[in-house]
Amino acid sequence: MKKFFLFVLIGKIAFAQINPLPNEVVFYRQGPNATIGFDTTNIFFPQNVLGFPDSLAEGCNPSSIPNEIQSLGDGGEIILHFADIAIVDEDGSDFTIFENAFFIGCDSNLIYREFGIVSVSKDGINYFEFPFDTLTLHNICGVTPTLGGIFTNPNLSGGDKFDLSEIGIDSIHFVKITDAGNRISNDFGNFDLDAVVALNFVPTTNRVKENFENKNQSLSVFPNPFNPKTKIVFSLAETQTVILQIYDINGKKISTLINKNLENGNHEIEFDGSNFQSGIYFLKLSGKNFSLTKKIILTK
Repeated sequence: MKKFFLFVLIGKIAFAQINPLPNEVVFYRQGPNATIGFDTTNIFFPQNVLGFPDSLAEGCNPSSIPNEIQSLGDGGEIILHFADIAIVDEDGSDFTIFENAFFIGCDSNLIYREFGIVSVSKDGINYFEFPFDTLTLHNICGVTPTLGGIFTNPNLSGGDKFDLSEIGIDSIHFVKITDAGNRISNDFGNFDLDAVVALNFVPTTNRVKENFENKNQSLSVFPNPFNPKTKIVFSLAETQTVILQIYDINGKKISTLINKNLENGNHEIEFDGSNFQSGIYFLKLSGKNFSLTKKIILTK
């Protein structure tokens, strides 16, 4: 299981009970040929990608259990949300992505690699892709094996490091990883995510957090999980056109519940999942300058 540290050192100040880890998966689209048991059937998802890397993983012994990694499949994509912290641009690398790359035959010159392309965002709407080099493999994840040790120490942890200064962004809350597919050649298979760990970060202040989480534009679902009906409640800060849609776990839009102009204030609708299969779905509410996503689980 993932292990959480109670204290993390940022510069010279120790903050208690602040993890350099994402809070949730806000989007997951599985591509073809994902590893069976590590795909949408994985009962450990999404918790398997919200903690630290597999503590037993080493260069010759990669993580290979479903409670630690998640397969993206060809061209698959995942977005992780850091709500409690902001990853910030400071000296050196700002965050590390861990995949289950490993040394073939324990030869450090021969590495089994599965490439991913990385984009980041402040608001979950506008994403900026890290420019990468297919020759040096700079700014590509899935390149460097996990080396164990202290995962917040970039000199000991292994994994692939990313520096926000390379794309000119001072802070982010979202990290998106896309399996490279045919954009990069010479990889061995589909990207398998283990973890994303912040290296330079600050706690999200109450004011910033309230603005960031769209306090005046909220989205909630109760009950959740549900069978087969649930109540969707949302609030709007101003009168505007909003769209409320449901996506399956592969990112395919399967229903539009609302697409019209609504007044500011609270709104409530009932969703009936009788015609849907059991599983994980994503509810997306979007409007003027905002987008909210909520994972919902239908159980039958």
